Amino acid sequence: MANRHDKPLPEIELPRYLASETLALILHTIILLRAPKTLAVGVDIIEYRPSNLSGVYQKLKFPSVTKQIDLLLDHFFSSSLIPIGPDLCKGCLSVEFHVNKPTNSWFGPKTSPVVFENWSVPVLINTTPRPLDDSTASIIERERTRKTSQGVVGDVLGRVYDLALEGLESLPAEYQYNISITGNEETSSDRDSFTRMAGMPMLFNT
Repeated sequence: MANRHDKPLPEIELPRYLASETLALILHTIILLRAPKTLAVGVDIIEYRPSNLSGVYQKLKFPSVTKQIDLLLDHFFSSSLIPIGPDLCKGCLSVEFHVNKPTNSWFGPKTSPVVFENWSVPVLINTTPRPLDDSTASIIERERTRKTSQGVVGDVLGRVYDLALEGLESLPAEYQYNISITGNEETSSDRDSFTRMAGMPMLFNT
């Protein structure tokens, strides 16, 4: 198997009210691009239309994947962000792809995960309240924020596709994935227990 490949994405800043759907879209896209090539569009792969973003995207039609991402993002926003300034927090998500290698121990043979690819998604969350009134200034600000975020999404997804094309020839025949929250050592124990609870890695057989 090839050496581990790290695929860091550029840090993105998002308003809180757009962050959940945007990060879910990024995670869904990473997992989709590493899914088995035998999956059929319209059957295993479905259209995905985030309510706060324009455009039509795709994701896997597996409820377990969507549930895993939703659970992790709930935990991420509720207890894993680090304040770094007025109305600004930071955090990082990670998607690891690994194979299970047999190893020997005092208690007999077992398997250990060996990571061959790791995606990191660093993010800044702006918690400034969203202007909700119908004044001209508020309408302009909402539209400016939406367009800015849409541009960020396009840039990041473009980078995801570029990175996903690298190393295709070295992908193992079978592998699993795990999504976790990283970069916050102050909550590492909570992070680890949540990863074990919500990981539920799905076997990918290419």
